[in-house]
Amino acid sequence: MRNVKELRNLLETIKSQGFEAWLDELTFLRIFLIWITIIVSLGVLYFLLANGHGYLTNTATEEKIGTLTDAVYFSFITATTTGFGDIIPHGFFKVMAILEAIFGFILLALVTSKIIAVKQNTILGEIYEISFNERVNRLRASFLLFRQDLTRITNKIEENTLHRRELKDLHIYIAPLEDALSETFFLFQRATKSSFVKSIDPLNTELILHSILNSYEKINELVETMQQKKVEEHLKAVKETLERCISITEKIFEDARITKEVEVEKVQGLETQKREVLEILKKHIHKK
Repeated sequence: MRNVKELRNLLETIKSQGFEAWLDELTFLRIFLIWITIIVSLGVLYFLLANGHGYLTNTATEEKIGTLTDAVYFSFITATTTGFGDIIPHGFFKVMAILEAIFGFILLALVTSKIIAVKQNTILGEIYEISFNERVNRLRASFLLFRQDLTRITNKIEENTLHRRELKDLHIYIAPLEDALSETFFLFQRATKSSFVKSIDPLNTELILHSILNSYEKINELVETMQQKKVEEHLKAVKETLERCISITEKIFEDARITKEVEVEKVQGLETQKREVLEILKKHIHKK
């Protein structure tokens, strides 16, 4: 009864989800249950339907098979295409045996395809892992490169060696931050909305958040240096870009709290640091 109930549930699943979707979700345990259910069911049919038009005989004694165990045994060796030859079918049982042998081949092909799929998924998972880690490392490198560029610009302003044209093109040095923040936001968004997308591990999450905050500290250093050198009027050209960066950063930290990748204490510390550096920057860019 349990096997029949399991088979009925599988048939309902096939009907509701579609045959291809059902095949993709098949596990080895389900395949085994289907295999056992059909073999036993056909064995019972061989036993119950035995008559003058269809029956099984023992080749050694040439007597008809009259026990359920022998019928199930014949069903098993037919489904596995073993064919010992000790029991042979007669009448319409030959057709049943052919169909059962075909079922055995199909099941073998299905199991083989599942094994290949498992191996492919493992390989694809490894490739995805490598690609994902490279993407995270590239993000961290982008923030580092941004800070290095800002440090160079800040030093030139302090030394009065920065060409005025470079100050007018300040947005060229700020734009990479917006790009890096947008990519970071995209990564966190995919991780929070999909269970199939890998989440950034706690260490890299914390490192990326620190990189973002360190980048804002460099921006604040640049702005303060520009104010000291009386060239802060050039900040107007990057005001909108900085405002967009601040907005994206707020969303990134919100997603970081949702993913719970970083410990609560560390999140609170990073939140405090974020509020401080962003408040300073907001005062600078909105200063009249």
